[in-house]
Amino acid sequence: MNTPAPETPTAPDEALSSLMGAALNVPHPDAPATQVSAVEQGKALPPLDENLRLILGRPNFACGQLAQMLRLGGQEIEHRAEHEQAAVIYFLLNIYLEHGSGWAEKASDAFAAIAAQAGRK
Repeated sequence: MNTPAPETPTAPDEALSSLMGAALNVPHPDAPATQVSAVEQGKALPPLDENLRLILGRPNFACGQLAQMLRLGGQEIEHRAEHEQAAVIYFLLNIYLEHGSGWAEKASDAFAAIAAQAGRK
């Protein structure tokens, strides 16, 4: 005999959902929203091209020096590889979203400006 699926989540379903959300650092659905999501704003991610692969695929060991530059520029970044990687990817992604395929040159200019400013202090 086939038993129909319950229409409301069961305690085990809710527990699993909560566990998965915690593992992925996803806020609980009942938590207050702190930002409007890109979906709610009607924005879509650009197509995954070579530029985005270079940014999003950046390994954590390639982010330490760039994270240090961002710290010199005033950003507070924890000294853990995953925090450094996230900060660098976020920084580069924002530049890409603003400048498109010219992102690498703009990022290089931004890091050079931070280095120049740090050298003047």
